[in-house]
Amino acid sequence: MRSIRSNIKYYVTGNVGILLLTWFLYAIGNAVTSPYFSIYLKMLGANAVDIGLTYSVSVVAQLMTIIPGGYLTDTMGRRLSIIIGTWLITITTYLMVIAPSWQLLAVFYALSMAAGFYQPALLAILIDSLPPEKYASGILVTSVLPPQIPWLVLPPIGGLLINKYGLLGIRFAYLFSAAISTIVSIIRHFTIKETLNNKSRSISLRELLRSYYSLGNMTHLPSDLLIMYLTTLIMYIAVMPINTLLPIYVVYRLGAKHRILGLPCIRLLRGLHITRHPPLVLCR
Repeated sequence: MRSIRSNIKYYVTGNVGILLLTWFLYAIGNAVTSPYFSIYLKMLGANAVDIGLTYSVSVVAQLMTIIPGGYLTDTMGRRLSIIIGTWLITITTYLMVIAPSWQLLAVFYALSMAAGFYQPALLAILIDSLPPEKYASGILVTSVLPPQIPWLVLPPIGGLLINKYGLLGIRFAYLFSAAISTIVSIIRHFTIKETLNNKSRSISLRELLRSYYSLGNMTHLPSDLLIMYLTTLIMYIAVMPINTLLPIYVVYRLGAKHRILGLPCIRLLRGLHITRHPPLVLCR
């Protein structure tokens, strides 16, 4: 029993416990909104091409910021990177609530994805806060399992709101998600502790731009790791069209109610929650 308690304490205290809690809270808000983002775009007048371009531009925006995110993590520190990124996501989520057109909604979504530059900081602070023998289990317990739990029951709620209130209903869903994001931002702002002791005081633009050259190091990865990376990339390329347009097909072609999108069978077809979080973003 003492051994069990000793193991549990690593996951529910300190920075690890904060990440566990905030990732779970984020998942609550995302589970209500993510299945319906394509529907939201269409309600504001976007067509299939517009929706596809929105996702493509958002992934590019995320790539442009997450690559130098590692440099920022080691320069400005893990804590500051996380706090800035989390508040930026909160602001852009509120903007998505009031977006008057699909074009502005697409811009706000891309900005939200770009604000995920602090993903390396999340992983770094998690690893820094765990003993070496707890790395794998810590990542599983904090960033993989808890975010899946709300997706088992909450997605139909967003569908019910849309069925009853239409466009206003999905705005209510995003307002709820923004409120959750605000809580997450406050929690992280006042509770996360810095784990980097030798951070630099200034950011070099030259070093920031040089971080993009790190992509060339991928060609030097061990063959097994490179194969895993390529197969994962191919899998996401195959799944992304389903995640992007399946909601439109199910609702507007098959005539299903919006709440049907929240059922587990539809979620299985769409894979893990890639719609709100493209391949590069596991958790926020």
